[in-house]
Amino acid sequence: MTTVIIFCSHCYMRTSITSFQGTDPIPCAGCGREIATPESVSRGARVVVLTPPDTCEHYLLEDSLTIGRDPANLLQLRDPQVGRRHARILRSGDRFLLQDLGGRNGTFVNGERIDRERPLADMDQVQIGGVTITFRHTPVGTP
Repeated sequence: MTTVIIFCSHCYMRTSITSFQGTDPIPCAGCGREIATPESVSRGARVVVLTPPDTCEHYLLEDSLTIGRDPANLLQLRDPQVGRRHARILRSGDRFLLQDLGGRNGTFVNGERIDRERPLADMDQVQIGGVTITFRHTPVGTP
């Protein structure tokens, strides 16, 4: 079973869903506002986080996703090799950029260390500490 985690841009609450069938809007678990539709969940940009031993979570991307060890990050990674504010994924028009925020152990994309910022493509593998994150994005209009 796939779990998709959606962050509400209004109240910053996490909403976890395991079924996204039908056409009804998906409400935020915190404030009740519509945060997604089944189509946006199935076609939207997301990161798939694999953490040892076999945990897999999908995080739907909106405009920005901060990644790090600190609980203030939208994507908190509990790995001692991960910096408190390690990286960020930003939307720039119809593409997404990965920014390294100076994590001591670096941020890697497809095995290559990045210095500052790098565009992400569908199926890019991002390595932060011992965590692998797969970027998924099917642009609108792509079958």
